[in-house]
Amino acid sequence: MSLLATSRPAEDADLKATPRCFIVDPEDGPRRVLSSALTDVGIFVQEFRDIRAMLAAFTAARADVIFVDLGAAGNAAVETIQTFADMGVDCPIQLMSGLNGVLIEGLRKAGQGYGLNMLPTMSKPLRTAAIREVTKALGLRRDRLGSVSLSLSDAIANGWLEVWYQPKIDLRKKTLFGAEAYVRIRHSEHGVLPPETFLREAKDQALIALTAHVLVTALRDSAAFAAAGMPTHLSINVPMAALMQVPFSAVFMKYQQGRALPHGFLLEVAEGEIMRDLPFAQRLARELGTYNVGLAIDDFGAEYAALARESSVPFSEIKIDRSYVANCDSDGVNRGVCAGVVELAHRLGVRVVAEGVETPKELDALQKMGCDSAQGYLFARPLPRNEFMALAQSRMKPRSQPQATA
Repeated sequence: MSLLATSRPAEDADLKATPRCFIVDPEDGPRRVLSSALTDVGIFVQEFRDIRAMLAAFTAARADVIFVDLGAAGNAAVETIQTFADMGVDCPIQLMSGLNGVLIEGLRKAGQGYGLNMLPTMSKPLRTAAIREVTKALGLRRDRLGSVSLSLSDAIANGWLEVWYQPKIDLRKKTLFGAEAYVRIRHSEHGVLPPETFLREAKDQALIALTAHVLVTALRDSAAFAAAGMPTHLSINVPMAALMQVPFSAVFMKYQQGRALPHGFLLEVAEGEIMRDLPFAQRLARELGTYNVGLAIDDFGAEYAALARESSVPFSEIKIDRSYVANCDSDGVNRGVCAGVVELAHRLGVRVVAEGVETPKELDALQKMGCDSAQGYLFARPLPRNEFMALAQSRMKPRSQPQATA
């Protein structure tokens, strides 16, 4: 039996009151990402590499939800769905896959035909916010944020927004290279809140206003970082709606007043959005280049084949999605994806960054692949502006190896 682990709310937790989730996935990386996200919201997790082991465990302990990738089942996937029905699996079933969406949707409908509670299909690479949204909709979350939901428009209007920064490390020089901006809410009642509590239902106009706010704040902070002698190349996340409507060129022109940004600036756009309109990205990249500003393709991996067909790209940076970085030292599939992205980026003359690096082994593997930069909890979580500045200034001297922080 390939039961892997039972994860970790508190040792003394009352498991009868704690929601239980079974995860079935032959790939170590996605399974770890999913397990971590579920554990963080107070769910007891059991992991399996194959269906047979999970079904054996199900006879002894019922689950409240099952996350399963049926890709490994191949032609037996429909029979597996039928087996779930024959065994009386009555909890919600969350199919997840990076395969053909039509095929997986067919499996989901087959499950519904057998009377199973089939949730809408979840595509890989997995997103932490999407995982948490599923558990919240099912009433399974036990963390303090499970019941919190605020309007982004209200957060902007009330001045609750803060911009935090996560360091990006140059893996060759082993020094601070830059930072990515993250947005947080500081609420008088709920404390500091992550984006999932206020972004999930945000409309385009609110997202555009948020982008403008983060841009102006990051530019102001960039000047402060430069004055402190910090070689910080900043980046912000930009949804496609904002990329097409915010007058970035005018903003940068007004800010710089004829001077280039001291260390450059990046606008990060999710691969699923920016790859739909590369001609637009090309035009925008030419405009932004005048101001020492570039485009980055974020959460990259699924669109590898499409980008590999291009002879030139409008991006200054490619960021490998954390679901592929996870266990890239031991997971053959993830290692292959990461190595392929590094090779592709360098062939195109683009810098490559690994997102979500959490272990020294992952870091070592990425360095051996020739990855340029990395960010993740191994180095630091996103930090408030002043804490980031203190950390950055303490790390400005070269080190033999990037150090992890608490």
